[in-house]
Amino acid sequence: MNGEKPGEMGEEETVSQLRTLYSFCDSTDITAVECRDADTKRTAQELGQVSVLCDMSYSGLKCFSFDQPDGKCKDYEVRFLCEPKTVNCNVAPVSGTPSPPPHTTLVPVRVCDNTMEDVKPILVADSQITVSTSLSGYTGPERSRLDTTPTSVSSGGWVAKVSDRTQWIKFTFSDPMVVMGLTTQGRAGASEWVETYKVMYSENGVDFHFIEETPGQPKVFVANNDSDTKHTVTFSPVKAKIVIIQPQSWHTSISMRLGVLGCLTTSTGPYVPATPPPVKQCVSGWSKWINKNDPTTGTGDVEKMTKEELADFCPGGIISAIECKDSDTKDDWTSLSEATCSIEDGLECNNLPFDGIPPCRNYEIRYQCNCSAVTPSTLPVPRTQVTIAPSTARIQQCTSGWSSWINKVDPTSGTGDYEKMSKEELEAFCPGGSIIDIECKDSVSKDDWTSLAESTCSVEDGLKCDNLPFDGVPPCRNYEIRYKCNCSSSTVNIGSTRAAPATINQASTRSTLSNQCVTQWTPWINKIDPTTGKGDYEKITPEEQAQFCPGGKLTDIQCIDSDTKDDFTSLAEATCTLEDGLACSNLPFDGIPPCRNYQIRYMCNCTGVVVGRKRRDAPLPDPTLAPRAVPKLPAQCRQDMGIMSGRVRGDMISASSYLHIRHSPQSARLGSYGSWIAARNDRRQYIQIDFVTAAYLTGVTTQGHPYAPLYVTSYKIVFSNDGVNWSPYRETTGVDKIFSANRDSVTPATHMFRLPVRARFLRLIPQSWQGKIALRLEVHGCPQKYPITTPVHKTSVTSVKLPPVSLDVNYDCIEWDSWIDLHQPTIRDVNDIESLDDIIEASPHCKDPIVIECRTATPDHLSSKETGQNVDCNLWDGLSCNATAINDRLCFNYESRLGCLKNKAECASKLAVIPRYSKSKGQPPLMCYAGMYSKQCPKLCPSGYYCNGVACVLKKDCPCVIDGQIVKSGSVIRNSQCDTCQCIGGETVCVPKFCPACHIGASYVDKKTCNCQCETCSPDEHQCGTGLCIQANRKCDGIIDCVDDEDTCVNHLQVKTSLKGVKNT
Repeated sequence: MNGEKPGEMGEEETVSQLRTLYSFCDSTDITAVECRDADTKRTAQELGQVSVLCDMSYSGLKCFSFDQPDGKCKDYEVRFLCEPKTVNCNVAPVSGTPSPPPHTTLVPVRVCDNTMEDVKPILVADSQITVSTSLSGYTGPERSRLDTTPTSVSSGGWVAKVSDRTQWIKFTFSDPMVVMGLTTQGRAGASEWVETYKVMYSENGVDFHFIEETPGQPKVFVANNDSDTKHTVTFSPVKAKIVIIQPQSWHTSISMRLGVLGCLTTSTGPYVPATPPPVKQCVSGWSKWINKNDPTTGTGDVEKMTKEELADFCPGGIISAIECKDSDTKDDWTSLSEATCSIEDGLECNNLPFDGIPPCRNYEIRYQCNCSAVTPSTLPVPRTQVTIAPSTARIQQCTSGWSSWINKVDPTSGTGDYEKMSKEELEAFCPGGSIIDIECKDSVSKDDWTSLAESTCSVEDGLKCDNLPFDGVPPCRNYEIRYKCNCSSSTVNIGSTRAAPATINQASTRSTLSNQCVTQWTPWINKIDPTTGKGDYEKITPEEQAQFCPGGKLTDIQCIDSDTKDDFTSLAEATCTLEDGLACSNLPFDGIPPCRNYQIRYMCNCTGVVVGRKRRDAPLPDPTLAPRAVPKLPAQCRQDMGIMSGRVRGDMISASSYLHIRHSPQSARLGSYGSWIAARNDRRQYIQIDFVTAAYLTGVTTQGHPYAPLYVTSYKIVFSNDGVNWSPYRETTGVDKIFSANRDSVTPATHMFRLPVRARFLRLIPQSWQGKIALRLEVHGCPQKYPITTPVHKTSVTSVKLPPVSLDVNYDCIEWDSWIDLHQPTIRDVNDIESLDDIIEASPHCKDPIVIECRTATPDHLSSKETGQNVDCNLWDGLSCNATAINDRLCFNYESRLGCLKNKAECASKLAVIPRYSKSKGQPPLMCYAGMYSKQCPKLCPSGYYCNGVACVLKKDCPCVIDGQIVKSGSVIRNSQCDTCQCIGGETVCVPKFCPACHIGASYVDKKTCNCQCETCSPDEHQCGTGLCIQANRKCDGIIDCVDDEDTCVNHLQVKTSLKGVKNT
C-alpha cells in the first residue's frame, strides 16, 4: 500500500492514514510490517537511506528528509502481516483438504427474497469506520454506532472537527455487500445532528458513484430533526464495498450515529437485483379519503400524500384538485377558517399554544388525478413522475397584538431551555403581518432575561440558554416568551393559495415597525451560497440601507462564518469593510475548498437625525474625535528595511521556535530558497526582528514556503522598544489589527500600516495558516544603519524561554500533596490556566516542589499527556491549557498536584548514589559546582561522573548554588532579584519576573517583596493604555509609539530622519 508521496518534511505511511484509502485487517491482528521503495522494490538500507523507521512501534513507516544524505526520502510502500487471533496459524491443514487457489473471486451476496424484513445494520469493526476529521480523541468514528451513549469523557456520537461539506464518514466492508439504506441519529446528550446528507458508494474502491435522485443528480437524503430519534431511509439496492456519507446540512455541528443497512443472508448465488413491480396505468378520478394524523396528540393536523404516493396513485398524470373536510361533521375546511388546503402542501392546521384554544379539528383529504395528458407508450412511465396543478384557497386574517406566553421546554430535563415559535406557528399567529418584538422572562420570578445574564433572546432565534456540563453549576432558569404581531403592513394577494407568511422584523429585539431611524444592528444578511458560484459576496443595497437606516449612517460592520460563527479575521480568507461589504473569492485550484458561507450585519447610527420638528439628543461634537488625516508617507519610508538584502543580520532575527536548523528564523528572508517553520502550530509562535535602535516601520510583506503548500493566512503585529513591554498594532480603538496574509506559498502579500510605527522590536504572530506555520518576510520603513554593538537598555530581553527538563526523579523519595483544581473551563472561558504560584499557595503542604503532575479532573483521571490537547504541565508554567492558541473548542478540566522531597536522610543526601570504587577503578571525580565542600566525596568515580558532596552522580543530578543556597537538581526557587531560577544539572537558568501592564501607570517589580507594582508617569510623559510611559510630545505626532498614542488625534506626519533625500513633511 502506498498512501502518500514524499514531501518537504519526508514520507509517512501509517495504519491510520492508510485506512482512509485501503481496507485491511484490524490493528490488533497486525504483527509485523515490511517497507520498500515503490519504484525499485529495494529496502531503505539497500538504497543508503538512514534512520528510516519501519516498525509497528511507529504504526508503519516514518522517514525524515533532513536525515537523508541527499535531503530527500524515497517513495515507500508498506505491507502488514495479519494474523487473526481467532485462527491458529501454527496448526497444519487436515490432510486431503485442498488449499485455496492463489486468486479467489469474491461472490457477492444477492438481494434477499424478503428484502424489507431482512434489512439490518451491517456489522463492522471499529477499524472499518473512518472519518475526515474528529473534534478530539473522544469524538472519533468508534463513537458513531447507533444508540451510542455518552460517558464521563467520550461523546455520544462522532463529531467532526469542522462543520463544512468536505466532511465524511466511511464504512469499508470486508467483502462487497448489498446496501439498500441507512439509519441515522444525532449526538446523544447534545443538541447536534445532521439534517441532510448524500451517499457515495464503490464496489472496487476506485470507481465511486452517488445514489442519484435522477441521472446525474445526487440524491440529498433527509436525516434527523433531533438528537435521539432514529431516521431510516431506503434506496434501490447497490453492491458496495465502501459507503461514504457526506453531510450537507446540520444543526449546531456535524454529529452522527448511524448504521448502513443491507441484506445479511449468506446466499452464494449471483447478484440478482430485485424485480421491479409492474408499471401501473394512469386512471382518472379521486383517491380514497386520507386521514393519517390525530391533532389531539401532536402539534396539529397535517394530511398530505407523499411524492411517492402521488406517483403511485396518478402515474404520469396531473393532480388537478384536492378536497379537505372535517372527518366528523363533513364540513368543508373553508367554512372552519383554521386550516390551509392546497395541492402543493396538502392540509395544514397548527394547534395554537395558547390557553383556552382547542386543538384543530380532525381532517381528511383526497386528491383528483387527471390522465387526459398521458400518451400511451411501450416505455414505462417513471413511478416518480407526477404533475401538480395550481390550486386556490382561502386566506387567514391578521390581528395585531401580543401572543400568549409560551413555555414548552423544561431546562432541568435536557440540555437547556429553548423557547421559540416555529415558522408555521408564527404564520398562524400573525398571517401576513410582521413579528416586530419579543419578550423573554423567568417564568417563576418574572425577571427580565437581560438581568439574569445567562441566555439570549431575539426575534430571529427566540430564547436560548445552554446548561453548562460542570458539577455544581445549576441548570438554566425556566423561561417563557411571547411575540408581538403588527398587521399594518399585511397584504392580501388575490389568487394565493395561503396567507402571506409572517415576516420577522429582525432589526431589533426591542424595536417597533416604523419609518423612523433607530440606532441598532441590521438583521444578519446571507444572500449568496459560495459553493454555487465564484465566491461569497454579501453587501447591503442602497434601497435596503434607506429602508433600514432612514437618514442615519452605517458606522460599523460585522462579518462571521454562518456555520461556526467565527469572526472573518480569524479565518483570513475574506475582506470585510463598510464600503464593500464581505468579499471572498473561490480559488481556482484543485483541492482547495470554496469560501466559507458568511453572514454580515451593519450598525445604523441615528445621532443627529431630525425626527419631525425634534432633533434626536446627541452629544456636542468632540474635536478630538474628528477623523484623522491619513498621512502620505515619503517614498523613502516605504523601502525594505534589509531582511531580503541581508542588511538585517542573522543575529537580529529570532523566533519562538523552529522545526529544524534548516528552517530557522534566519531562513525567513523574503524571496529566499528556504523559510522559517515553527516547531509547533499554535498562536503562541512568532518571528521577531530587532532593529538594534528605534526605527520608523511602515509595513510588512510575507510569503510562504517556496516548495510546499505551507503558508500563514493571517497574523498580528506587536512592537516594543525594550523587548519587555509590547503594544499591539491597531487601526480601530481597542481592536488588534488582524492582517490577511497569503493565499498561496509563493505570491508576496504586502500590507502598509495606516500610520508609521516607531519601535526597535517588531514581532509577527501568526493567527491562522495552511498546513504549517511557514513564513518569509520583509519589513518596510525608513532604512537606517544597524550598529554592530547592541546599545544598553534598562531591561534585558528574553527571546526564548528554555523548556523545562524532564527530571529523573526517584519516586520513592517524593511526597505527593493533594490534587488541586483551581479553575474550570466554561463556554465563556475555554482555557484552563493555573499558575505555579497559585498551585503552591493552594497546596496544603508542598511549598518547595521538585515535580508536578497533571490529569483530567473527570472520573477517568487521564494524564494530561494522553488527552491529545496542548497542555503544559511543568515547574515553569504550572498547569496551562490554551484552547484559543490551538484552535480547539474547549479545554478539558484539569487538576494538578505537587511533589516535594521526603524528609529522610537517604532522600536529602542523594538522588542516584553510585557505590564507592576501589583505587583500581575510576578516576578522581569532578565537582558539581565551584567551591564545593569535597571532603565527603569518594576518591574515585566512573568516568564522566561528578561528586554532589557525598556521592558520585551523573551531571544531570548535580545540585546548584543559588544566592548561597544549595538547590537540588530540578528544583525551582526565587533568587534575590525576584527571578525564577531552576537548577538543571548543576547549571542555573533564571527567568526575570514578568509583570502585566497596569490599568494606570507603568508596571515594575518591587525587589523587596517581589510583587508587581504600578508607577504612574511623570507630568511630562503620556500614559499608554498598556501602562507604558512615553514622552508627552510623542502623543499625536503621527508616529505610533504604543497601543493608543495616536488614537483620537487630528495629526500630520512629522517624520524626522537622517537619511539623505528624505524630506520632513
